[in-house]
Amino acid sequence: MTVAGAATHAATIDRAALTLTIERVFSAPRERVFAALSTCDALTQWFAPEPWRLSACRLDFRVGGTWHYCMEGPDGTQGWGVQVFEEIVAPERIVAVDSFADAEGNVNHDLPCQRFRYELFEAGGGTRLVSTASYQRIEDLQTVLDMGMEQGTRLAWDQLEAFLAI
Repeated sequence: MTVAGAATHAATIDRAALTLTIERVFSAPRERVFAALSTCDALTQWFAPEPWRLSACRLDFRVGGTWHYCMEGPDGTQGWGVQVFEEIVAPERIVAVDSFADAEGNVNHDLPCQRFRYELFEAGGGTRLVSTASYQRIEDLQTVLDMGMEQGTRLAWDQLEAFLAI
């Protein structure tokens, strides 16, 4: 199933492969898009879809390092997460396992974890960003779809586009 938005944005849900792939073309060089994915200064500007914001960001951007973050809603609701980086090839690829967590960085095993693979390709003066999230069970994929993962990513990437235009 493919959900199309703007001409540069698409999402594909592959229930057989247990993946959600989202891609978009950004009007910025690949190195700039990669930097926007790998620094707290940038991530705090675009990562949480409005009206949410990234209220905490602790990043050790290296293989084996972690990104511990908090998305906070306008009513004070907090959603903590932690990523562990498995592979970093600048400016081409970032692979990490992302889990729901608490404020101390302890993984919440009651919610699904996902293995993200971000790939960046040069695309006519811009960058095509492909994010593939893989899940262990169909129930995990369905949980994140029900939570609005695709829509949230679309909104966050709209903000990333605006951030990259500055």
